[in-house]
Amino acid sequence: MRKVLFSFLLCSVLMLSGLVGNVQAANFVMSPKVVVLPIVSDMQEIPEGVSSQIMDRIIETFQYPKYNMIADDFVMPVLDKVDYQNVVKTQGLNEGMLKNIMLATNSDMVVAIHIKNIESGYRTGKETDYATLAVKMDMMTVYSWQNKALVKKVNDELETEYVTIVRTNWPAKEVGKIVSRYLAQATK
Repeated sequence: MRKVLFSFLLCSVLMLSGLVGNVQAANFVMSPKVVVLPIVSDMQEIPEGVSSQIMDRIIETFQYPKYNMIADDFVMPVLDKVDYQNVVKTQGLNEGMLKNIMLATNSDMVVAIHIKNIESGYRTGKETDYATLAVKMDMMTVYSWQNKALVKKVNDELETEYVTIVRTNWPAKEVGKIVSRYLAQATK
C-alpha cells in the first residue's frame, strides 16, 4: 500500500513540475519579449510621415499580449553603451551588435531599421504626370530561438500616376508597406 501511495505521490509531483515547465514554455511562445530599436537614418531629415508610418506598422505588428515590447527605459542605456546610432551610420546593421543588445536587454527578438535614402520626385509623361519614389533601407531581426538573422536590403524604385496621390502622403505610405511586409516575414 505504501509503495502505491508513494508511486502516486511521485507521479503527481512529476506531472505538476511538467505542467509548470509547459506553462513557462507557453508564456514564451505566446509572448516573446521584443526590442524595437530607434530608426537610424543617413539622411539630414526623414521625409514627412515616414517615421510615423513605420511606428504605426510596428505597433500593429507587435501588439500585447501576443508580444511584449520592452520599454525604452531599459533599452536606451544599452544603446548608449554600444554607441548604436554612430555604429549603424558608419558600419551598417550588425548581427553581432544586435545579438549583444538582445542579451543585455534579456529579450527574445530585436528589430532594427536603417534608412539610407528616400527620394521622391515627379516626371512628366506623354499623357499624365508621374510621382516617383526611390527607397534604400536595411532591416534586420535577430531571434533568441534561432542562430540566424533575417536581413532585408531594400532598393526599390516605385512610380504611380500623380493624379491618384495628389492629396496623400504617398512616399510615407509606400515605406510603411515595405516595413509591414518585412515585419510579416519577421514574425512568421
